[in-house]
Amino acid sequence: MRLSEQKLRVHTLAPRIIAAHPHMLRIQIEIQLIARHQLVAVFGFIQHRL
Repeated sequence: MRLSEQKLRVHTLAPRIIAAHPHMLRIQIEIQLIARHQLVAVFGFIQHRL
C-alpha cells in the first residue's frame, strides 16, 4: 500500500471516528498542540545551538 492511499484511508476514517467519539476530537487537538509546542521547542533549541 502506498503512503498516499494510507493517507486517503485515514482522512476518510477520521470523520467517522470523530462523529462516533466527540471527545476524540478534543484529544486529537490536544495532541496537535503538544506536538506543535515540541516542534517549536526543538527548532528554538537547534537555532540556539547554531
